[in-house]
Amino acid sequence: MIMAGPYCTLIPGDLGAEVIKIERPGVGESGRGLPPHYFEGESAYFIAMNRNKRSMTLDLKTPRGREISYELVKGLDVVIDNFRSGVLKKLGVDCETLKKIKPSIICCSISRNLYCKEVNHGKWLCRENTGGRSFNRQDM
Repeated sequence: MIMAGPYCTLIPGDLGAEVIKIERPGVGESGRGLPPHYFEGESAYFIAMNRNKRSMTLDLKTPRGREISYELVKGLDVVIDNFRSGVLKKLGVDCETLKKIKPSIICCSISRNLYCKEVNHGKWLCRENTGGRSFNRQDM
């Protein structure tokens, strides 16, 4: 959770894409206080991984927060999330829901609990990883 999402969205931002980062109200991203190095009270990690991004707080657990997210999706090309499997569906902002709002939206979910493999020239099979460890680099 600490590195995958911020790094995945860092690269498009560096290449000129507009990246809007959603944070929890009152809490923000956990990386804001990540030690050991700080610059003017901000974690050096946070500064490095969130450059070229705009951020806003949004409570996706509330109807108003979901409404705002649905409006945002209309102007987006890609949505990248860093939640555990099933969380977005529970919040009502999963890819299936977002595609009803904007059919061309591309959804990318970074989850250590999902295993995908190509089964037939561009067709992918994804399933929950119920085994002991995942092979996501951020787990190492």
